[in-house]
Amino acid sequence: MALEYGELEKIIDEVVDKVTQEIILANRMERLNEVLEKYGISYKEERYVDRNAKILIIGDSQISESNIRGIAKSFNIDEDLLECELEYKKIKNYNFNKLEYNTNYHCILVGPMPHSVNGKSDYSSIIAKMENEKDKYPEVIRVTNSNELKITKSSLKQAFKNLVQNLNYQFL
Repeated sequence: MALEYGELEKIIDEVVDKVTQEIILANRMERLNEVLEKYGISYKEERYVDRNAKILIIGDSQISESNIRGIAKSFNIDEDLLECELEYKKIKNYNFNKLEYNTNYHCILVGPMPHSVNGKSDYSSIIAKMENEKDKYPEVIRVTNSNELKITKSSLKQAFKNLVQNLNYQFL
């Protein structure tokens, strides 16, 4: 059964009004992305990032900082743009709040870290918090080997490869 244009136009107007109200309400309740996903629409807020923004690599590492810098260099990533926090015990007291709304960081590559760290609030981990509060934090990229957080040569190479290819980022 096909409707006449006039009848169809009324239905379209009702649907547009209803979806518009749903989107406005979702925005007020900070659930906009959830509603947009329901309709197959993705929206990523443009975020200004300083031209010389750093890449924070944080997590217990299986490789040394000098190896990390060498791997970054192989992807044409300026090693001066790297900031590494690789000691498990120091990460527990790392000030993650300094990353909120901070345009001096392009992204955060995360590896294994303690679940109880300063600033995680009611979240199960600081990684969960940063991933759920995308509007506050730089892009979070998990460094994994077989679905496990692990900073190794191969997992870091894969993370840098994804960073360069998928995010279309130029580090030169």
